[in-house]
Amino acid sequence: MRSANQDVSGEDYWKAVNELRREGYQIPYFEGRNGTHPDVLRLFEDADDEEEKQRQTMRAIFSQ
Repeated sequence: MRSANQDVSGEDYWKAVNELRREGYQIPYFEGRNGTHPDVLRLFEDADDEEEKQRQTMRAIFSQ
């Protein structure tokens, strides 16, 4: 985000929420109606390594 007045939506919104979590803010994960929203599945988080990328892929596949 470049300014405090900037609107964010979609994936950018969830990435901003994750950044606030990294800063220490206690923000619960959004589950959605059936508990498989990408936020609760941690799909908006940047993977630290190849193993985490694979885990994200598997969570996405099995959530459907």
